[in-house]
Amino acid sequence: MANALVQTIRRQASPWLRRVWRVLPVPASTKDKAAGIVFRRAAWLVSWSATYKGWKAEQDRLEAYIAQLQEKAGFSRQHAGYKELSALGRPSNLLARAIAFYLPQYHPIPENDRWWGKGFTEWTNVRRSLPQFEGHAQPRIPGELGYYDLVEDPKIRRRQAHLAHQYGLSGFCFYFYWFAGKRLLETPVRAYADDETITFPFCLCWANENWSRRWDGRDDDVLIAQAHSADDDVAIIQHLSDYLQNSKYIRIDGRPLVIVYRPGLLPDAKQTALRWRRWCRENGIGEIHLAYTQSFETLDPATYGFDSAIEFPPNNMGLERQSDIVTPVSDAFDCRIYDWDDLARRAETYDDPGYTLFRGVTPQWDNTPRRMNSSTCLIGSSPGAYEVWLRQAALDAARRRKKFSERLVFINAWNEWAEGCYLEPDATFGYAWLEATRRALAEDIREVLVEPSELVASEQPAPPPQERKIIVMVHDLHRNGAQYLSLNFAKSLNTDFGYEVVIITSGDGELGPNFRSYGRIHALHQTRHTREAILAELTRLHSDGFDRAIINSSASGWIAPYMACLLYTSPS
Repeated sequence: MANALVQTIRRQASPWLRRVWRVLPVPASTKDKAAGIVFRRAAWLVSWSATYKGWKAEQDRLEAYIAQLQEKAGFSRQHAGYKELSALGRPSNLLARAIAFYLPQYHPIPENDRWWGKGFTEWTNVRRSLPQFEGHAQPRIPGELGYYDLVEDPKIRRRQAHLAHQYGLSGFCFYFYWFAGKRLLETPVRAYADDETITFPFCLCWANENWSRRWDGRDDDVLIAQAHSADDDVAIIQHLSDYLQNSKYIRIDGRPLVIVYRPGLLPDAKQTALRWRRWCRENGIGEIHLAYTQSFETLDPATYGFDSAIEFPPNNMGLERQSDIVTPVSDAFDCRIYDWDDLARRAETYDDPGYTLFRGVTPQWDNTPRRMNSSTCLIGSSPGAYEVWLRQAALDAARRRKKFSERLVFINAWNEWAEGCYLEPDATFGYAWLEATRRALAEDIREVLVEPSELVASEQPAPPPQERKIIVMVHDLHRNGAQYLSLNFAKSLNTDFGYEVVIITSGDGELGPNFRSYGRIHALHQTRHTREAILAELTRLHSDGFDRAIINSSASGWIAPYMACLLYTSPS
């Protein structure tokens, strides 16, 4: 009797509730979020409804897929292999701000022409590299970006910034080369800073070593030397001040971040720090944050008058040289071989050094292009193992620092190709290093586990037909089940069946970049656009050959009568 009464009440109340819900003066995206909260936290109220049952089926399917992925390829050292460019956007929440060191030596300069030969760039070394032992992955071959020139092609800098942002990084740290007023390799850095189409943040690290033929800053056969002085301290901070005021420049608690590679080489680092701070206060910069890389020293940064230190693996990590774990291909073999896993294992239990230390991670290391048969190689790295290490570093930053602006993790490096140390796509792994970076940094791993194309069953693609056009109507672009389904409609119709796709949406959302990968986006809203404007847009599309449409849910069904007027059909 009680059950029959409840069912009668539900049956009579449902139409009234649906009408009230439809006319509520709130955006569709807000309604979706509210419904999601009710469905998750008070399912007992609505578990009988068809809407809830459809939502629950989609959630169960998604949860099952995520569980399968986590079991197979979660934070696993086996998670490796070639990865295609992802259709997912930047994670909405990150554990920490990951800053990647960036080498600007990918354009010819007169000094390198004189020292190394006409046209020399970093690629000269990369191309000439040869394997030194069996299974040695040399030479490294770049992927999408190719053997780029950072000065000749500004699109490369923009694409680098776009990829870094998409895959969860928070900035580049450009090496800055200053020798008592003489500046080298600054052109691409200045172009990046001045390019208003780039919004991806950056900071600078003064590489204050001598340049030598050994590529390690030591004093053997010096090419250009440093000449540190009190006057030079003022001159360099005055030059850097233009960068420090750039809207893209990285700040910690509002203070521009200035990094010095080896403060131990300065005659009196504390005095240098005092001069820099005084000059910045007196010239409108304000307070600055000084950090140094622990490439050669591991002292408390206060020793130098600095605020923080940055781990710089594999330098200064106390690794033990390995023997008899590789088979040389030449009698001249004199490479130093180390186990990359020794680095990653250190991250399993981070100690507190008693001062501000930003963790550092390196995906791989092999400087054979520079040193050939006397190179240093770390073997055993993989995207999956690097992912574990980076996530440990990001979690450590999140545990130790409440303010997100102070949660920095540094990656060595974005593009050190001659040291086998890069995140950029290559011919062997594709985008796997970037994918591992995004997975490691995402606060919610569910955001980055599932590629939209993986949510639909794989089928044999049909031969692409000619001149096939279709509209996919989706009520907004937020990360919900119906939207993922529509995204995969667009993806399959475009890539597998050759349709030209137009996406019509009534609202924006995080999946916007993903949808744009497969078609143009048109915004049409039931209340914000007039009937005449909606019909005019649909008529224009219809006359352009878009005579078929898929409407993804009842929330976007309002457009169906307009399409019916123009004899739209569903796809065959």
